[in-house]
Amino acid sequence: DSGVWGKLLAWLQLPEADRGDRPEIPDCDVLLITDGRLWFYTGAGKRLVDAPFAAIGSGSPVAYGAMYAGADSKRAVEIAELVDPWTGSEVQVEVLK
Repeated sequence: DSGVWGKLLAWLQLPEADRGDRPEIPDCDVLLITDGRLWFYTGAGKRLVDAPFAAIGSGSPVAYGAMYAGADSKRAVEIAELVDPWTGSEVQVEVLK
């Protein structure tokens, strides 16, 4: 529903002090850079990403483990695909500077 996503994006673009209550959103994960920091938003709240990489989705725990063990992000998703039946499709890698 583009209306829900539009509301979420508008809310995320507000200064944090002006946001108020988070709009109702579907079960989703969003990575957002604000003030030079990477934040992970879920339906339950947010947390600062304090790692040199990030992953979202059902395979993210496996992907994180693979990246901490030295895999690059593309290979980490390929490894996650081996053990998580909901991980698949095209791998999208974004390098943030």
